[in-house]
Amino acid sequence: TASRPMPCAAPGRLGGVVARSSASRGALSARARGPARPRARPASLRVSAIGKLFGGAGSDDDSKSNVFAAKKRSAVRIPGLVVDVTPAEVADDSAMRALEEVVRRGATAVILSDAEDGTSTRALFDAGLALKERLRGRAALFVADRTDIASSVEADGVVLGDDGVPVVVARKSIAGPAVVARAVRDENAALVAAKEGADLVLVRGGSEGSEG
Repeated sequence: TASRPMPCAAPGRLGGVVARSSASRGALSARARGPARPRARPASLRVSAIGKLFGGAGSDDDSKSNVFAAKKRSAVRIPGLVVDVTPAEVADDSAMRALEEVVRRGATAVILSDAEDGTSTRALFDAGLALKERLRGRAALFVADRTDIASSVEADGVVLGDDGVPVVVARKSIAGPAVVARAVRDENAALVAAKEGADLVLVRGGSEGSEG
């Protein structure tokens, strides 16, 4: 008897058969696993008023009222007018009205300083918060010498006096992109402050309570 010829795939079709077979196995595997589950969206975080006050997470609406919003490195307009205020003046309504007028007329920065060196740390902290809330970025807020207070209220920087810590020490002590300034009384001291790496040098004017 004549032998029956063996069936064979036509040239070029074997790859297509294998590809279809692989695709079929993939489809079966997908049906076995079931439909893909949508990814869960991360829960929206909410925080208390204290959390928002100190930079915690919140809604987009909170960013407009957050005194401690994220910021870039502070900048101070030069030349300008810098005004010293004490915690006692911050608590005085008439003094704050006068400060508002000075800021409205273009004051560059406000320095919170404890002229009598007798104010408690808490009182300085509260005064710093009140000034930050009042200024709202219209003028830079600095704290004299106290890097801890400047960091706590997230002030724009600290102003070191003649007997203050070195600039490099203050920079390590204060958090964030704060400005480290040095207040001096003459040209030689200004040159020393610049060599130390001060971001800003304030030359004291002839009258108390102001900087030139």
